[in-house]
Amino acid sequence: MIKTLESILRTEAGDGFFKRLPGEAKSAVGRNVRRGTKAAAVRSKRLIIKRLRRAQPNAIRNELLAILCACRKGRRCCHAACPVCTYAMQNLLTALMQDFRGVGIQLDTCMTLIPRLRILLSEAESPQGEDAIKIVEHLRAKLERAFDEAGVTLVFGSIDYDVNEFPQGQFKAHIKPHFHGTVRSSELTNSSDKIIRKNFKSGGSVNVPVLVEKFDGRDEWGRYMFKSPDRRKLRKQVAPKDRASTWLDSQYKPQTVAQHLQQLEILHLTGWKLRIFTRGLSLRRNRFDTWQLHVLHHTKN
Repeated sequence: MIKTLESILRTEAGDGFFKRLPGEAKSAVGRNVRRGTKAAAVRSKRLIIKRLRRAQPNAIRNELLAILCACRKGRRCCHAACPVCTYAMQNLLTALMQDFRGVGIQLDTCMTLIPRLRILLSEAESPQGEDAIKIVEHLRAKLERAFDEAGVTLVFGSIDYDVNEFPQGQFKAHIKPHFHGTVRSSELTNSSDKIIRKNFKSGGSVNVPVLVEKFDGRDEWGRYMFKSPDRRKLRKQVAPKDRASTWLDSQYKPQTVAQHLQQLEILHLTGWKLRIFTRGLSLRRNRFDTWQLHVLHHTKN
C-alpha cells in the first residue's frame, strides 16, 4: 500500500494534495502560522534543512538532507520526515478514509493505544536507529496480536512519535511510539475491549493506555492520526485528593534541536512503511480510475 500511496502523490493528480486546504489563509511563511497548515509545513521543512546543515554530520543526516533539498514540485520525496510531503499524505489518507465511509462500511470508532515501550533520547545526539526500528516493529507485532485475539478485522491508522520530557526527573526524556486509528464499533464488543486492554496495560508514565471514542466523521481526526510530530510534552506527576498519583501533560513546547534531530532520524529509518498501520484493507482503482480503500475479500463484513 505504501508504494501505491507514494506513486499517487507523485502523479499530476497527486499535486492537488500538496495545495492548501479550504479555509487555510494564503499568507507568508512567518512566525504566526497555524499548526497543520501548508504554511506551517513549509516553515517546518526550512527549519529542518537549516538544523541538518548546522548539525554534526553523520550518514543518516547527510542522506536525509539530500532527500529534503531535492524535494520540490514534480519531484516529491514522499518521505516521512518531510513536513510538506507529510501534509500531502495527511490530505490523501484523510480523503481515502472519508471516501471509504461513503461506501457504507463505517470505521466509526477512534482508538488510541499507548504501550510502555519507549525510545530513549541521547544527550550526545547519536542516532538510535536499530533500537528504534526494533521497538516500532515490536509495537506493530503487539498491535497485530491484540487485534487478532480481539477479532478486530478492520483497522486504519498510524503510529505516532511524541517526545516526552519530565521536568521533575522521574524518567529520562524519550520518544513514546503509540497508535492512533479507527475501527468498527460492531467489532469492539465488551470482550474484545477487555482483550485489547489486557495487551496494553498502565505502568511507568502511562496512566491510560487505551482511549476509545466515537468518531464524529470530521477530517480533524484523520489529519491528527497522520500528523508530522513536532512538539514535546512536558509531563508532571500530580496527586489529587483521595486518588493515586497520576501523570498529566502540563505543557506543549517546541522540541530542542537535539530532540528534533533524533526524531528526524527515527522517521527517516522507520518511514511510512512502519508508520501506517492497516488491517483488512487494500487500495484499488475503481471504474472511474481513481483509488479507493477496499475490504479484503477474506475479511468479515
